[in-house]
Amino acid sequence: MNHYNYWNKWVKIGKVFFIQVVIIFSLLEIIGRIFDPLGISYYPEMASYLDTLILEEPIGYRNRPNLQGKFFGTAVVINSLGLRDREVVAPVANEFRILVLGDSVPFGVGVQYEASFPYQLEKILNTQFKGPIRTLNMGVPSYNTEQEWIQLQTLGMTLRPNLVILLFVSNDIEPKKWVFDKRQVWYTNLAQRSYATSLLFILYRELNQRLAHPSFSLTELLPVAYAEEMDWHHYQLGDERWQAIDQSLTAMNALLRRYQIPFVVFTYQAADFIFNLLYQVSDREGFPLINLVLWQDPRWSNQNPSQYVNSHVDQHPNVAGHLILATLIAENLMKLKVFNPIKELTH
Repeated sequence: MNHYNYWNKWVKIGKVFFIQVVIIFSLLEIIGRIFDPLGISYYPEMASYLDTLILEEPIGYRNRPNLQGKFFGTAVVINSLGLRDREVVAPVANEFRILVLGDSVPFGVGVQYEASFPYQLEKILNTQFKGPIRTLNMGVPSYNTEQEWIQLQTLGMTLRPNLVILLFVSNDIEPKKWVFDKRQVWYTNLAQRSYATSLLFILYRELNQRLAHPSFSLTELLPVAYAEEMDWHHYQLGDERWQAIDQSLTAMNALLRRYQIPFVVFTYQAADFIFNLLYQVSDREGFPLINLVLWQDPRWSNQNPSQYVNSHVDQHPNVAGHLILATLIAENLMKLKVFNPIKELTH
C-alpha cells in the first residue's frame, strides 16, 4: 500500500508539472503572437512562406506563381512568372531593363513590394534619365549564387535585360535547399512554427551571447550569433562551396558578355575576407564589384543601424534600409556609366 501511495504521489506531481508547462508554453505562445517581442515572428512567418514554395530541380525550389497572401507582416503577391514583381510584358519603346538577382533582401522580406530596393531603384533612376527604366525583381528567399545562375539562364535572359545586377550576401555560401534540409528533423520543423519556441530559442541564444560577450550591446549580439551559426570555413579557395560561387559568377559574366549586357555585383555589408575572395573573381573576369556598407557612408555613419532593419531578430532592411540600398546602388551604377544607351536628364 505504501509503495502504491508513493508512486501515486509522483504521478500526481508529474501531472501538475505537465499542466504547468502547458499553461506556461501557451501563455508564451499568446504573448509571442500578440506582442512579437524582438521580432520573433520572423521564424514562424518564414516557415509559412517556405510551405508555399515549389520544389523543383535543378534549381531546388522557386516561388509559387500567382501566389497572394500575407507573409512577414505584409502583403506578398507573386506574378505569373514566379517573381515578386508586377506582371512582365513586352518592353515599351526605348525601355531599359535592369534584372536584379538575389535572395530575401531584394525580395523584400518584411516590406511592401513598392518599398523594396529594386522598385525604389527604378523610381530613383527614372528621375535621372530620359526614357523608361524598369527593374525586374528576381529575388527569392535563401537563394544562393548557383540558383541565381540557373534562374538567369532559364528565365532572366528571356526577359531581355539591358543590365544585370546581383546582390551577394554572406549566407550565399550555403547549399541549395539548406533551409529545407534544416526542417527534415521533425522537432526542428515544429519548433520553427511556434512563437513560444522561437522566443525561448532567442532568449537562450541571447543569454549565451551575453555570457560570452558581456561588454556587447543588445544590437551587437545578434550579428555575433548569426556569424557563429554560419559555416565560415567554406570561404576558402579550395572549398567546393566557394568553387560553386566562383563558377556561377564566372558563367554569368561569360553569358552576359556574349550578349554585351553589363554585369555588376554588389555585396551587402560583406566581411573583408569574403569581399577579398569575391574581388579575385571580379578582377579575373572583369566585372565591377562594390561592397555596400551602409554605416560607412557619412550620411548614415552616425545613425543607429537598428533603425534600418525590421527587428532585432529579422535583420533584413526595413523601408528606410531599402531606400538607402537603392540610393547607393543608383549612385554607383551612374558612376559606372552603364546607362550609355539612354540620356541623362538635365536639371
